[in-house]
Amino acid sequence: MRYSLSLWRLPEASGWGHYVVGRAGGGTERPPVEVVIPWDRYEVRVSSFEVFSAVEAAEVFGEYYETGWVSGAFNLRPLDL
Repeated sequence: MRYSLSLWRLPEASGWGHYVVGRAGGGTERPPVEVVIPWDRYEVRVSSFEVFSAVEAAEVFGEYYETGWVSGAFNLRPLDL
């Protein structure tokens, strides 16, 4: 299975933001491929650098749960649904 990861964050002044998580620097090795992931009533189009396996997703969410944030190994891209 493939997963896209998203999170909600309260930026300082602009209200809540919805973001998709991706690997930092992912576009430097090869061009990203667009991937469509079904999500509830939506289809989310993400970069191949924003697609994770179940094990990878568990590691990212484990870090987020423990620290309240994701490491610099990841980027956040605003998601507009």
